[in-house]
Amino acid sequence: MHGYIKSEITKPDFIDFMGRCLLMNMPNEAELVDTRWIGHRIMAGYGSLRISHNTQQYLLEPRLIGTIADYI
Repeated sequence: MHGYIKSEITKPDFIDFMGRCLLMNMPNEAELVDTRWIGHRIMAGYGSLRISHNTQQYLLEPRLIGTIADYI
């Protein structure tokens, strides 16, 4: 899954958001987020997403499956 934000956020808000994403993984359960990727993004100070269609594996365009409010 990927998260999309409609507007720019401040650096402190970005760090807070990414920190909260890190806390989504629960002990003794399957990981929801890639902690290493988030750690690298926090260190870099930005997040990015590349959407590509290079193979038949990706048959659909990205679509909304929920909002953060659905998971809080």
